[in-house]
Amino acid sequence: MDWVQKTRKLLKGRTLRSIEKVADWSPNTLAATLSKASVPTATRGIKLARALGVDPDWLFDDEQAWPPPETTDEDSISVEDLDQLLRTLLDGAVQVLAVASEYHDPNSPLAKRTNKSRLSVDEFRKRIRKALQGPTKKKTTKKRRSNGTGKRA
Repeated sequence: MDWVQKTRKLLKGRTLRSIEKVADWSPNTLAATLSKASVPTATRGIKLARALGVDPDWLFDDEQAWPPPETTDEDSISVEDLDQLLRTLLDGAVQVLAVASEYHDPNSPLAKRTNKSRLSVDEFRKRIRKALQGPTKKKTTKKRRSNGTGKRA
């Protein structure tokens, strides 16, 4: 079964124009291409296959018969997973905004300034990362005691 026959079967119940819009083809291009049975360019063929909801390899491989195989798009994401991803991103954005607002509060420890009137972008990023990580254990170092000679023991 060639790509023209497969396309015509897939078009049942849909207009050529609706597929052309989704595939980003000019009006009447699909009708002309189907009537001439000319194979579209790779880019157009991929866009057409996506608009029809099938794998381009299946659509343009004359050896593969009807019906089309179920598409398993590895890049697809379920609505639930997308919802969870968006919630996670929003939570992160809220945390960043909270840190940024704390940075602008002069009484905040984050707003400590060096000799410069403004922090560098890198220093600001470091402070945001540190604040997002939460409290960490302070490293304790033992100071060497002097042996009275002015030299450390």
